[in-house]
Amino acid sequence: MNTKAINFDDIRAEYGIADHYKDAALAAFAENWFKLEDVEWQGFEDAYIGIFEGDTEIEAIGEYAREINEDEVPGWLLHYVNWTDLGRDMKYGGEYWAAPIGRALYVVFSNL
Repeated sequence: MNTKAINFDDIRAEYGIADHYKDAALAAFAENWFKLEDVEWQGFEDAYIGIFEGDTEIEAIGEYAREINEDEVPGWLLHYVNWTDLGRDMKYGGEYWAAPIGRALYVVFSNL
């Protein structure tokens, strides 16, 4: 799908999506559908997790996993956790997906 032709300001206005979401995140969300008219914009804000660094989709989801669990894991144990493997499990478990929006940047979404 060619997301360059989408007016994201119109999408924000029509579906009540907050202005602070980057156009790149909206474009990444739209890329998950085959046709523009099928995009479920009303679910964007619920699905949006954030933008994370990573060389791959799995690494970016792993960074999200690290961020949400870092305070729960004792400091001495943190360097033993393989966040990329956890990201892989989260992706292939169908719970999360990510789309590239720049060099080593991905926007992470939830399917939950």
